[in-house]
Amino acid sequence: MIEDVSNFDITTTPDEKDKRLALCGSCEENKEVGERQLCMKCACPIDYVVTYKFKICPLNKWDI
Repeated sequence: MIEDVSNFDITTTPDEKDKRLALCGSCEENKEVGERQLCMKCACPIDYVVTYKFKICPLNKWDI
């Protein structure tokens, strides 16, 4: 799990979340596992990682 703990309790804005979701949605590491979308690179649920600023894309795709 890759994190920037300086923003631990801060959530993304709706615009940031939408941009992250769009990037994750087209990523080759995004896989459906059961009822969830998971990042296979960091093994995190996509809906969780796009919500919090402390999460960082392991592929550096979130330069937003």
